[in-house]
Amino acid sequence: MPVQFDGAPELPSDVFSKMCQERKVKQPNKTILRKLKMYSRVEDVEELDLSQNYIGARQMLAICDLVEKCSNLDTLNASGLCCYHTDLANIWNGNNADDTIPTGNEVWSQLVEVIKTHPNLTSLNVSDNDCGPLVGKLLEEALKSNKNIISLEHNSVLIDKETLNGIDNIVEKNLSRFWETNKKPSPGQDSLDPFQSSFNTDFAFGESANNTAEQSSAQAVTLVQGRRKRTRNKSNVSRRVSRSCAPYNPEEVTSFKAPVHEKTDAEYTMLRALLKQNLLFAHLSETDLKTTVMALFKMEYNTGDTIMTEGEEGDTLYTISEGEVDVIIGGKVVAQKSSGVSFGELALMYNTPRSATIRAASKTTTWGIDRDTYRNIVMSVSIRRREEYQEKLQNIPFLKDLKKYEILQLADALESHEWNTGDYILRYDQPGEYMYIVLSGSVEVIGRDENDRKKHVHSFSAGQHFGELEFLNSHRTVADIVATEPTRTARLNRNHFELCLGPVLEVFKKNAVQSKDYAYYRKQADKLGKV
Repeated sequence: MPVQFDGAPELPSDVFSKMCQERKVKQPNKTILRKLKMYSRVEDVEELDLSQNYIGARQMLAICDLVEKCSNLDTLNASGLCCYHTDLANIWNGNNADDTIPTGNEVWSQLVEVIKTHPNLTSLNVSDNDCGPLVGKLLEEALKSNKNIISLEHNSVLIDKETLNGIDNIVEKNLSRFWETNKKPSPGQDSLDPFQSSFNTDFAFGESANNTAEQSSAQAVTLVQGRRKRTRNKSNVSRRVSRSCAPYNPEEVTSFKAPVHEKTDAEYTMLRALLKQNLLFAHLSETDLKTTVMALFKMEYNTGDTIMTEGEEGDTLYTISEGEVDVIIGGKVVAQKSSGVSFGELALMYNTPRSATIRAASKTTTWGIDRDTYRNIVMSVSIRRREEYQEKLQNIPFLKDLKKYEILQLADALESHEWNTGDYILRYDQPGEYMYIVLSGSVEVIGRDENDRKKHVHSFSAGQHFGELEFLNSHRTVADIVATEPTRTARLNRNHFELCLGPVLEVFKKNAVQSKDYAYYRKQADKLGKV
């Protein structure tokens, strides 16, 4: 049923705007709104092209809501998206960061859940995204459920080769099933479809001596789209052809040498402090932060100077260290930025025109970094983190039977956290949502005795894990877990636990029953209520 508004179908653009509002997105993407305005009803939306267009994590969740409602959608181009652990759109719009910003994995998980059950989706493009083995595993499971998907592009992603091969095999089976089903015309038909006349009849329907699997898939998608267009008798909407970007090369990323621009001690200290407070750089380690500071180059402007112009191309991110700038959109000043604020970040992710003009409102000093340097630094952090997780995971006894690509999937699903001495990682009698792996440092397990007084139970150090039995057995936490020194952990959400650890789950449960490390847990488990 179409979405109703005052007795009439609501425009898809209005539906999307409301979904963005519900997801706390301050300003819906104008390009997406413009594309949606071509349709008069939600059920008329056949294609959604998000490619090479900054959207952000929260807005992607609104997109997921929209895709779920667009029941006749057959083509989704989700290439070149930004699903990082912060929402840059909120920074640009001046919103304060908070703990509700979804991670990239959370966004992809939601999108895949929608794809899994969508009734008409046949073509999907996820190319040029920073999605890794976990997303690959989720996509593989979705394709097994939704046999309508007969075309999936996945160039330039960080998914392991074995998972990509599995995805390709499933799509190929779906495609073969499609051609087999549609090989013969229905009773009373001379030909199944006008498209059939363009194929070589000396071969099976949809095949020719020169056809590749990609061409066959494209023909199948075109056939499906043509049928639906004629059936629904809608206006003809032109389709955009997807183009993949050059693939990321991990070796090139890890060997990248950032430029060095010398700075005084005072400048270095000042810039380090500015970047530590900036969400674009706050996730960097001290080593990577130092590399970034040294790569910044200084630019000075007088009052009235234009720093960047709306509609022009650009590849530099600017951070203000002194002065103020006006943000001008459509000839009107809509905001003012001052020391510590960055602008121009969208150009670092995509080859998109500048979304605003920035003009110096006073004598201003900025520090710039180019797209290649920023992306290589950020990507090298991601790659090194995955390599570290992989090394740690391979040394955990109950994971020793996992295959390499399964270890990669698990590593990709982990989220890193740092704790100071005395920080509580888990608290007694709370819902358990995560499994934690200690990467470095140590933690103390503080339980309760017969009189409900705190007591030391156990300690965990690097390579050991805790927290998973609570959600596996659906009861509340049986102890406090406190960092006894500066500690780094990686955690796995309960929603991804069984997906990643299914192959060793029984071994894991057996270990929990027999290991002396879990003696206190087994004794206390029945005392606390279910979650």
